[in-house]
Amino acid sequence: MPCVNCNKDELRQIAQRWPEEVDRVREWERLVSLASKRGCSTFFSAVDDPTYKEGDIITHENYGIDRMVEWSMTSRGGRQFDLTRVFADASSCSSIYGLCE
Repeated sequence: MPCVNCNKDELRQIAQRWPEEVDRVREWERLVSLASKRGCSTFFSAVDDPTYKEGDIITHENYGIDRMVEWSMTSRGGRQFDLTRVFADASSCSSIYGLCE
């Protein structure tokens, strides 16, 4: 369900509303990593992670979907955990245009 180009708010909404989708992506990262000749595969690009440093060993445990979901719960900069995002009501309309019924 998530797009590889989804933004922080979209990923947070998916993780809160449909946690089974995060589980599905986590399992696919694991399976594809087992079959990969490089031994690693992540759904999102690891170099898009703000905590990535040049020379880091990229694995699905370090830079997988779980790391990106944690990042989606942070405020700007990706380092400070934002409690208002974490405890926001996921059942309310998330459209910036108010298109929800």
